[in-house]
Amino acid sequence: MAEFKKEFEKLLNAHGKSYEDLESLGLKSVDSDHGSQNGSPHTTDTVPESIVKHIVTQSTRRRLRLFSGRLPTPSGEVDFDTWRRPAIQLVEDTDLAESEKVSRISEALLPPASKIVWALGSHAKASDCAEALEHAYGCTADSEELYLQFCTCYQRDGESPSDYLMRLQDRLSRAADRGAIEAGKVDRLRVNQFLRGCLYNDALLAALDLRNQAAIPGFVRLLKDVRTEEQRQMDKDSRKR
Repeated sequence: MAEFKKEFEKLLNAHGKSYEDLESLGLKSVDSDHGSQNGSPHTTDTVPESIVKHIVTQSTRRRLRLFSGRLPTPSGEVDFDTWRRPAIQLVEDTDLAESEKVSRISEALLPPASKIVWALGSHAKASDCAEALEHAYGCTADSEELYLQFCTCYQRDGESPSDYLMRLQDRLSRAADRGAIEAGKVDRLRVNQFLRGCLYNDALLAALDLRNQAAIPGFVRLLKDVRTEEQRQMDKDSRKR
C-alpha cells in the first residue's frame, strides 16, 4: 500500500493537486489507513482509472478569463475577441455536460455582459449564451468587409515583422470565422499577404524565401521562422555596432 500511496502522490503532484483537493472534487482521500473499519487489507494496487480521469480532467481544463464588456477593458479582464475563442472551444467540448458549460460561462462574466446571459433565462444553452454575447459585443462587419480589412493590412512604420504577422493573423481569423475564406486557403492567403504587406524588412523576406518553399507554412511555423530571423538580424546588427 505504501508504494501505491507514493505513486498516487506523484500523480497528484504532476497535475498540481493534493490529497486535500480530492475532497473538493467529490472524491475520498487515499491514504494508508483507507479501507474497511475492521482493518481488512487493500485489494487495489493501481490508481483507479475513474479517479485518474477525473483529476486529470479537472486540472487540465482552464477556466475562462473575466469579461464584462466595459470599455476601456478593466484591469484583470480581457476584451471580447480574446474571450470569445476559448468560450467557443468550451461550447464545442463534447466531454462537458451542458450545465457545466453554462456554469463556466456565467462565472466568467461580470455586468453588463452577465446581464445579457441572465436575460436568456435558466433554460438557455451554452451556445445560446455565446451567440447572445456575439450579437452584443462581436464584430458587426460582414464577411466581405472583414476580408477587405485583411487584404489591406500592411506593416506599420516601426512595427516588427512578427508583430505585423500577429496583427495580420487576427484579421485573417475574423474573416475566416465569418466564412469569407475557405479553410484550405488560409495558409496560402496568410503568406501572400505577409509578403505584400511586410514593407520595411526586405532582408528578412529574402532570407525566409517563402515563395520557394516546398510546403506552405502554417501560422505557428511562419511565426517561429519570422521571429528566428528577426533575432538573427538583431544579433548581426548588434555585432556591427
